Amino acid sequence: LPDLRDAEAAAAAAFQRLSIAKTQIEEEAGRIRSRQVELERRLQQLDGDMAREERMVRDNADILERLRAEEASLNSENAGAAEREATTRAAFEQAGATLSQSEAKLAALTAERAEAAASRHQ
Repeated sequence: LPDLRDAEAAAAAAFQRLSIAKTQIEEEAGRIRSRQVELERRLQQLDGDMAREERMVRDNADILERLRAEEASLNSENAGAAEREATTRAAFEQAGATLSQSEAKLAALTAERAEAAASRHQ
């Protein structure tokens, strides 16, 4: 009978150790599941962040392309503007010279008429 009690005590102690180990394993499994859920959530967040960043990169590439095209257009317009300015300036200077000649002719004609009118009245 004492051998049975010793065996029962040993079995009870072994059961207690196994029960404690089981509880610890279950707690660790719960922590691991919680950590897994957290990591999966963070992974989804990172996937979303990466998708957003990729969209931003594509959008920025499109914007840069439009800006390059606009810059080329503006440079082309500026080049044409310089030519138009030179042409307009030359036409303006020619018109100024023509005006000076016309004013000189007008002054000469006015003087001639004045002399002719003065000669008639004498």
